[in-house]
Amino acid sequence: MKIVFLLHLYQPPVQNETEFKTIYTQVYFPLIKYIKNKKNLRAVLSIPLSLLEQMDRYGYKSWIEDVKNLFENERIELTGGAAYHPLLTKIPEIFIEKQIVLNEYGLGYYFGRKSGFEGEASIMIKNLDGFFPPEMAINSELVYILNEFQYKWVVADETLVPNREIKRENKFGIYDFSDLDIKILVRNRTLSNLFSFKRDTNPTELISCIKYLGSAGIVALDAEMLGHHYDRGMALLDNFVDELISNNIHISSMKEYVESEKSVILEGINESSWGATDKEMEEGNIYPFWDDNSNEIQQFLWQAIHKLLSITPAKGDVDEGFETLPVWEEKSLQLISDESLRKDIEYDVLLCKISESDQFWWASKKEILGHVMYDPAHIKSVLELYSKTSSYAGEEAEKAITKISSKILDIIQDNNENS
Repeated sequence: MKIVFLLHLYQPPVQNETEFKTIYTQVYFPLIKYIKNKKNLRAVLSIPLSLLEQMDRYGYKSWIEDVKNLFENERIELTGGAAYHPLLTKIPEIFIEKQIVLNEYGLGYYFGRKSGFEGEASIMIKNLDGFFPPEMAINSELVYILNEFQYKWVVADETLVPNREIKRENKFGIYDFSDLDIKILVRNRTLSNLFSFKRDTNPTELISCIKYLGSAGIVALDAEMLGHHYDRGMALLDNFVDELISNNIHISSMKEYVESEKSVILEGINESSWGATDKEMEEGNIYPFWDDNSNEIQQFLWQAIHKLLSITPAKGDVDEGFETLPVWEEKSLQLISDESLRKDIEYDVLLCKISESDQFWWASKKEILGHVMYDPAHIKSVLELYSKTSSYAGEEAEKAITKISSKILDIIQDNNENS
C-alpha cells in the first residue's frame, strides 16, 4: 500500500511582508528542515513563482537553496503550476499559457540552471512531470493545454470524476484518456480533508481511514495547514509519518506511484475545484469560494479581471544577453534598454498577477472552522494592483477599473457600517 504527500506552498503577490515572514517561520522553514531530516520521507511540492519571488525579495535565499538541493538529490519532486495562482479555468487561453510558461521559467531560475547544453544563456529545469492547477480548478480545455505542454500528469479532486465513470471502489486514483498522453491523478479527498480540517484528528484515525478505504493514494493539501492555519499541523504530520512506517504503508514518490498503480480510462470529466462539495457540484456551484453569483464583490472583481485581460500588449524579443533575466523584478527590468519592450513586459507580468485567486477567497465570507473568509485589506491591495495595471492599458481601461474599484470600496464601507 502506498501514500503520496503533495504539498502546495503559496502566498499571493499582494501579501504583506510581516505576514509572509510569520508564515515562513510557522511553516516554510520547519517544513523544509523536517523533510531534510526525515530521510524516509518523500514529498511532492508545488511552489509557484509567486512564493519564490517573495522568498527571494525578503532574503530567504538559503531556503531556496535547501529546496534546490532536495530536488537535485531526488528527495522531493516539483510540479509545474501557474505563476500567480489564478483559476486557470476562468481566464483566456493566452493567459493560461503565459502563467504556465512564466512559472516554468521561475522554477528554472531558482531551482534549475542558467545555461543550455552548449553553454549558451538559457533557463532550464528538469523533471517537471506533473502539474498542480491552482485550487485544483480543472476542465477539459485545461487538460488538453497541459497535454500540449507535455505534462505527464495533473492532480485533481474527486469531484472531477463523473459518477457514471466510476469503475472502481474509490474515486481517487489514476485515470487515463484514450486520446491523450496525460494522466489525471485524483487525490484522496477524504484523507486529505481529514488531515486538513478536522482539528481533533490523530494519526490512529488517519490510519483507520486508510484501512477502511482499502488504499491511501495521494494526500494533497495546502502546506500552510502545517503550522499557520493549524498550529499542531507539523506535529500531526510527524506522528502520521511514524504511524505509516509502523503500519508498513510505503511513503512513495509520485513517479513510483504513477508507474506502479493501475489506471482507469475516463471518457469525460467534470469541471471541478477542490472547494466544492458533491452537493454543490450537483447544483452547478463549482467555485463556491471564488465565483458566487450572489457575492457582489466577487462579481465586480471578475469584471475588473476580464476587462484588463481583454487588453493585451504586443511583445518583441528580450534584448540579447538577457535571456536569463528575472522579469518579475523591477530592478532587473531596468537592464532592458528598449523602454517600450520593458513596459510591455512589466505590463504582462502585472496582468498575470491581477488574477490571483485569494482575492475571491477573502471576499467569499464563507465560514471555515469558525473563521469567516473576509479580508478587506487584501481586497484593497488587489484594487491597488488593478489601478497600477490599468495605467498601462489606456484611458478607457483606467476609467473602467476606477469605477469598478469605487463600487467595491462602497460595499466594503457598507459592510463595515453594518458589522
